[in-house]
Amino acid sequence: MAASLVRLSQSVDSIAHWTSDRGTLLVVVIEDYIGHEDEVADLLVQFHSLKINAIFIPPIASNHSMSQSHFAVLSKMLAESGPETKWFALLDDDTFFPHLEPLSTALSSLDHENKDLYVGGLTEDWGSLTRFGLMAYGGAGVYLSAHLARKIGNLDQLLQCIEESPPQLGDIIIRDCVYRHSRARLTVLPDLNCFLQRFIFGNDTVLSNGYSITVYPKGKDPKYEYSMGPLRDRVPDSDHKTYYLKYTEVRADLMRQLPQRKHMYLENYLTVTEIWRSAGKKAKRGSMNHYADIDRLLVLLAVPPSDDRRAESFGTRYACLDTVWREDDVHRELSPRIKTGIKTGKATSSFTSRNLSRDRQPSSSRREDWDTDTKDLLQELCEGVIHYILSLDERFRFEHKVVFAAVNIALRAILKPEKWAIFEPTREVLYAKVGSACLDMALGLTAVHRAIVEAMLETAVMDTDRQLSMDSILSTRASILHRIGHCVNGSTPIHFLDFVYPPDSRTPLEQYIRFEVLRVLRAALVEPSFFSCSASQMVAAAVSATWRRRFGIPWAEPLDSLPGHHYEEIKWIADLL
Repeated sequence: MAASLVRLSQSVDSIAHWTSDRGTLLVVVIEDYIGHEDEVADLLVQFHSLKINAIFIPPIASNHSMSQSHFAVLSKMLAESGPETKWFALLDDDTFFPHLEPLSTALSSLDHENKDLYVGGLTEDWGSLTRFGLMAYGGAGVYLSAHLARKIGNLDQLLQCIEESPPQLGDIIIRDCVYRHSRARLTVLPDLNCFLQRFIFGNDTVLSNGYSITVYPKGKDPKYEYSMGPLRDRVPDSDHKTYYLKYTEVRADLMRQLPQRKHMYLENYLTVTEIWRSAGKKAKRGSMNHYADIDRLLVLLAVPPSDDRRAESFGTRYACLDTVWREDDVHRELSPRIKTGIKTGKATSSFTSRNLSRDRQPSSSRREDWDTDTKDLLQELCEGVIHYILSLDERFRFEHKVVFAAVNIALRAILKPEKWAIFEPTREVLYAKVGSACLDMALGLTAVHRAIVEAMLETAVMDTDRQLSMDSILSTRASILHRIGHCVNGSTPIHFLDFVYPPDSRTPLEQYIRFEVLRVLRAALVEPSFFSCSASQMVAAAVSATWRRRFGIPWAEPLDSLPGHHYEEIKWIADLL
């Protein structure tokens, strides 16, 4: 990595977490090395005292920018390595790993022996992605196989690459060098993203579980909304508070975490205390009084593991809901369990039956307008989905409000526009209450889920609003497609495109939409782990239903052209719709 002396000093603790006593060699170019040799030597002693195997060097050339030095350090890494070295990583000074072993395991699974591999992750910044394209963005690190590193990292080749690229764009220097002087292309490594579950308290406090608590005084920023949801502007260091985790204590079903923040101008520490306790355990009256002198007290419920995972200790599974229940585990079961729910829902889901058959039905004077088959299918679908959700462990149920949004799309796809008004009471239950609640819980949903929900709801609203002008349709549809297109698994974009928008479409609106989708899908390659086929095809089916009904396109042909594992999923949803 390359860093200034001050930045590197501030990063000691986080770097020590993943490099201390690991044997991994860390080579750092210190930008202001010259003139600060004594401070550099003192910092190196501190690194070595923490059992970090580090080497500090000055810039290769005095006229190099920080970005150029970030790439040039590769030559020193090669000089210090031997044939046993398999991978070289170029990292930012604030890149953080919980542990190096999972990263090593993931890289070793790639076919890298005597091959050129360029590995990394994409940015969440849509503007950067469309401007700079597909490359390994620095926050997640850039990983070069030994074969590729030795090809582009010798000093002569390295200096040539630096001359060929802009001096201030380090990620582009690396990418251009790889693309110009090898046949390697970006391999996106799943899970090079923030692994810490985050919670928001009020409008200003964010807890990154196991790492920090940060208080932001103002603002949100739409810059990253397309993939991560509503965020904020970068807040100057002087304006926000961050409390870093220092101590953790676990006793039986109680865990206490103590994050601290060293004041910028004082020697004392400001403290936030987190108390994690098991669900169902009530705090004694007055038991929190002795925390009155701290800045803030966060009391959070820690949900114990489910029955089938009791062997895992409370200490290791204390509160990471996304660790206890991985998304993949649930999505893998989604389709068959909803099908099972449809078969058993009428007998077991009294909640749904009550709402659909009694309180929420239209008045008797209008019941003759109902299509009997539609009503039966609708009730069966809703009961099956809700039965499935109610069968989930309570702590994970909130993730599946997405399914309620899917039910809402099914409602709109099944019912003709003139009959939709008849179903208004149930619309309030499934759409206004559940759909809005889902969006209100945006921080509880993954970015992909959020995009699905917003896109489906907007699609439904647009499809039933016949008063929209053509400009409004183009604008709204393009916005929806940007969100859906970014979330679609990179391995199936053409199938998705042909399914939703048949290749023979030729109207100006269809051509415009097709162009937008193609542009988005080319730019927005997303790690497969962020998305599941069942979810993507559920979106495809919902949007396709809207499209086909509007233009009178039958259901038949495109379905059969899909791969088998997609076909079965879509066919089932299509049959329902």
